[in-house]
Order: sequence, then C-alpha cells, then structure tokens
Amino acid sequence: NRVFILRPDGSVERVITRFHKPMAIWGDAEDRLYITDLTPALHCLTAEGAHLGRARPALNGAHGICGDSQGRIYLAEGNPNRVLCMRPLL
Repeated sequence: NRVFILRPDGSVERVITRFHKPMAIWGDAEDRLYITDLTPALHCLTAEGAHLGRARPALNGAHGICGDSQGRIYLAEGNPNRVLCMRPLL
C-alpha cells in the first residue's frame, strides 16, 4: 500500500503511503505523478510527493496508465475491458 520513489542508484528517496494497492504509475512532462489504485482512484502528485488531487474515473481500478502531449490521460481497465480517455478541461 505504498509507492517508493527511487534515486538513479536504486536507493530509496521517499515512500508515499496514501494508496490502497497501487497498480500503475505515470509521470507527465510537468513532473506530476499519476497513480492508480484499487480504491479505485486516480491520484495526482507533485514530483516531491505532495498530493494534488484524486478522482474516481474507473469502475474497478485501472491496471495501466499513460498520457499524450495534449494532456490526455489513458487508463486501461480490466473489468470491463476498456481504455478510458480523460482530457483536460480548459
């Protein structure tokens, strides 16, 4: 129920413990981290680990996450089998 942030040499820089069985992690161009867990929830954090927000876009927890240059986030969910596309509201 935690995420380890590692240094390039493999040593632990910090541990973030606010998750319930984290499943996928992705970092964007602005150094934000997006983490999915089995709550199910999508968490957004700064690169330092500060919590920016949380949403529940998936029914059963996304098993995969990535994004694109337009700011869209894609979540892969196993049940039901689908890919969810989230886009920024600007």
